[in-house]
Amino acid sequence: MPITTIGSYPPTMQDFISSWATVNASLGATPLLLRGAYSLANFTADRAAIVTAINNVIAADNLAQTQSANLANQKLAIRIRAIQFRQWVSGYLPGSVYVPALPDTPSDTAAESRFLDPLQDMLDLWTKINADATLTGVPLPLTLANGYLLAAFTTDLTNLRALYVSAKNASEQASFIRRQRDILLKPAVQRMKQYRDIIPARFDANSPFVLSLPALNPPPGSTPDPVQFNGEWDAVKKAAVLRWTPSDNSNLAYYSLRVCVGKTYKVANEFAVAEIDSSLTTFETTEGLINSGANVVYRIYVVLKTGNEKGSNNVAITRP
Repeated sequence: MPITTIGSYPPTMQDFISSWATVNASLGATPLLLRGAYSLANFTADRAAIVTAINNVIAADNLAQTQSANLANQKLAIRIRAIQFRQWVSGYLPGSVYVPALPDTPSDTAAESRFLDPLQDMLDLWTKINADATLTGVPLPLTLANGYLLAAFTTDLTNLRALYVSAKNASEQASFIRRQRDILLKPAVQRMKQYRDIIPARFDANSPFVLSLPALNPPPGSTPDPVQFNGEWDAVKKAAVLRWTPSDNSNLAYYSLRVCVGKTYKVANEFAVAEIDSSLTTFETTEGLINSGANVVYRIYVVLKTGNEKGSNNVAITRP
């Protein structure tokens, strides 16, 4: 299997490990070493490190997505309270000094400070209204729907501030772990190139070691056509239901479903969800969509027996 994406590194490296092990078996007491006395054991260890790094990125992305979804849910809930607060003040205290002092309801797309500052103003104003002894004929302390009091709002605002911090930290940690992963990839490619150069130098052209040399890149001129892809969240099945048009490529091996956490798709950030039999054109999954408010973008790849592949259009799914 040639290298096409991040997820293809482990299986490609395993092909080289199998080839290298066969070569070593034929060489007996003098196993094949690459430049710098680099051995099969070194390459095997490097593959294990890459597998761990890939899994770490997936885990970090999932955590960042969870924190982002938690933040979005808390923003939605507290924004509803801000709307209720404006309605309460406008309804119970028309013509008072409190109406022109009402902060605007923060936009759900506002930056952190622009979202939090109106809520802090709301907290201060709520506190003043509760303490205003001149207000008569008004149900105090100020209470919103379902018995929601100032103390609950104070707690929710504190939690929201903490969620902003945790979401930012999780996102930065995911980026850092991704960079750690990427650092490991280039040296692995260099070692596989060295191996492919050395084997034809050590063995005859008709040797089985040369003839079965693992491919590092897909052959040119065999890129398949993409399929058309669509899907949506199914509230009954509680899963994303995905569909695509069948590929008519006679060399089709399987379909590869891949995902990026968040609202944008970057090939460098994608990871494989499943290898799907070539006879199928539908799939259900909750990958990346465990929590309400979670956002992911999927692609379905046509993968040929040669290792060549082509990704579809993107399908973005948000779990309600």
